[in-house]
Amino acid sequence: LPHAEYLPDTLVGATFSRRYGKIVLDARVIRTDFVEDDDETLFFVKYSDGQKEHLTFKELSPYLVEFFASKVSKAKAKKNAKLKAKAKPKGPPELPPKPLSSTYA
Repeated sequence: LPHAEYLPDTLVGATFSRRYGKIVLDARVIRTDFVEDDDETLFFVKYSDGQKEHLTFKELSPYLVEFFASKVSKAKAKKNAKLKAKAKPKGPPELPPKPLSSTYA
């Protein structure tokens, strides 16, 4: 994954699961905080059990694989649906125009 300085805004709202022993908690990145003294972006994460913590990009990045993989698979599914819709004929095939009668009424 690219360096965190390019990602903070795009990661707000990212969801992932984190395992603590036998317990699996769902988590969401709520916001980012930049720490000037360390020149580092911290990601404020809230877990499904109400716990909250700051994670560095290095700590967060292993969990983001799941997040980005789901985004990619959703984008692929959407693209495939569009391709299938384009491939399907829309209604019955058009008939050739009727020839004009050679006799006048």
